Amino acid sequence: MRLPLGSMPARLHLWLLSPLSFAALIACEPARNQGAEPEAIFSTAEVQAADMVFTGGAVYTATGEDASAVAVRDGEIVYVGDDVGVRELMGPHTREVAIGDGLLAPGFIDAHVHPVGVGVALTAYCDVSGIGERSRILAKIETCIAERRGEAWLVGRGWALGAFPESRPSAADLDAILPEGMAAYLTAEDGHNAWASSAAFARAGVDATTEDPEGGHIERLADGSPQGTLRERAMGLLTEHLPKLTDADQEAALVAALARFNGYGITTVVSAGVDATRVAQYQRVLERGDLSARSVLALWVGPDWNEDFDTVSSLFSDEGQHLRVTQIKLMLDGVMENQTAHVSFAYGEHGHHGTQFFEDEARLADWATRFEALGYQLHFHTVGDEAISQGIRILTVSREARQAPNIRPVFAHDYLVSEEDYEALREAGAYMQLTMLWDQQNDSMVNLNRPYLTDAQYADLMPAEQLLAAGLPVIGGSDAPVGQANPLASIQVAVTGQGVPYFDGGDMLEQPPMPGGRTELEPLLRAYTIEAARALAIDEFTGSLAVGKRADLVLLQRNLFTVPVDSIYGTKVAMTLMDGQVVYEAPKP
Repeated sequence: MRLPLGSMPARLHLWLLSPLSFAALIACEPARNQGAEPEAIFSTAEVQAADMVFTGGAVYTATGEDASAVAVRDGEIVYVGDDVGVRELMGPHTREVAIGDGLLAPGFIDAHVHPVGVGVALTAYCDVSGIGERSRILAKIETCIAERRGEAWLVGRGWALGAFPESRPSAADLDAILPEGMAAYLTAEDGHNAWASSAAFARAGVDATTEDPEGGHIERLADGSPQGTLRERAMGLLTEHLPKLTDADQEAALVAALARFNGYGITTVVSAGVDATRVAQYQRVLERGDLSARSVLALWVGPDWNEDFDTVSSLFSDEGQHLRVTQIKLMLDGVMENQTAHVSFAYGEHGHHGTQFFEDEARLADWATRFEALGYQLHFHTVGDEAISQGIRILTVSREARQAPNIRPVFAHDYLVSEEDYEALREAGAYMQLTMLWDQQNDSMVNLNRPYLTDAQYADLMPAEQLLAAGLPVIGGSDAPVGQANPLASIQVAVTGQGVPYFDGGDMLEQPPMPGGRTELEPLLRAYTIEAARALAIDEFTGSLAVGKRADLVLLQRNLFTVPVDSIYGTKVAMTLMDGQVVYEAPKP
């Protein structure tokens, strides 16, 4: 039983917390009687003292409890309360951090992200993200070419869909700037489209005679030859020919990405779509002590999966606090930007309803049942309303076959959610993962999504407000590198409807507010803290500020509850702790 610290005198605190025996304490008494300094009596005070205390400001606990101070010792939160009580835990080596005008909160949880994808843009690839104009994108690519003279490939990512008419960049644009002997391949900001040079198509043997793969599309010129843009699974025709990053390259990218996330206050991530090789990379980074955010891994399973349940079973791990393999990623549809999201309406003159990646639903339901029987959560990629309905049907089959509840299934992205499915989602115990950064009127949204939607559908995209009102838990996630990973970017968009840069440091385009309802700040903070922790079944040790939990904390430089809502995104992180260790601290001015 842990006694409330504020109810005991200082000396009793030391006795209860001291590792010394009663005899050792008695041995100190003569020194006290002979006039020694009082500190000598309790020379073990620094052993009892907190390693770090945060005092004098606003604390968001995510539990509803009021507090102005938090103390941390040995990676654990040992005190949450007022400034008076925390003084009893301060010793000569305790670091005191003044909260001041800021806000102390639980470390943020990104429940859907691709860390290595973020990291390779930082460490290995040509990153053109955040640039909204064709000419400047090409200028950045020219800079990358100059840095890679003599190399056979230029690989990059992040081109803005809205920077090109119909999001169709051409091979001719790349051909005009590439030196002889170099081919180029760049994925779009959404990760579902790619842009390649003529040399890249030639190396892959893709020409006018190449058929579109199932679930993918090659944009073509009048003669049938590749135009330069690839959609969805057609990207795989070229990716298998790209130079391979080594394990060391990918592990360095992972470390770089997690460091970037720490700077946003993130202390836990869900890596959405990994294989056994990636699991081993995470394990090595953990063993080296470089895993600066708790990581939950979702294994990728596609329609062509080989049904190797033995490997999936052997990879399952739900006991560690730093690395777990507890989810299965199932991509049920594509994205609305290229009309591959599976929706209930026809895409205008295209006359189709998008792409249903798993057409053999009975087979998928059998897989899902067996995955949940192994203890896995199902993590669905669902942009369209029909994809969500398919996920619900799959969960119903699993629940009935196993005669047991579903295991905290996650529906990720959720552009369109039918109100008729709300009850079924509640019955499944579903968590709705939203990236509210996307709910803004940038070029991609206005030019590529808006034309296919009614006014009501457009206003209800990513309906956080409605889902919360219906009692469905909403959790946050960035899907980075598909946009920036800063949780405060998504939070500001959700609260205000106003745009922020799609990428940190990227272009900010003038745009009117997004129509539709807005969401209050506090539920959004919960979405990135305690609700996400519950979704991942890690709330026993993280997700809120409570005594006994691990010290995963973020100190913001401003109090989000008192600043103007349009300055939420402009708020910087002062410090991030994971397991009581400082993993990010803002440079001193």
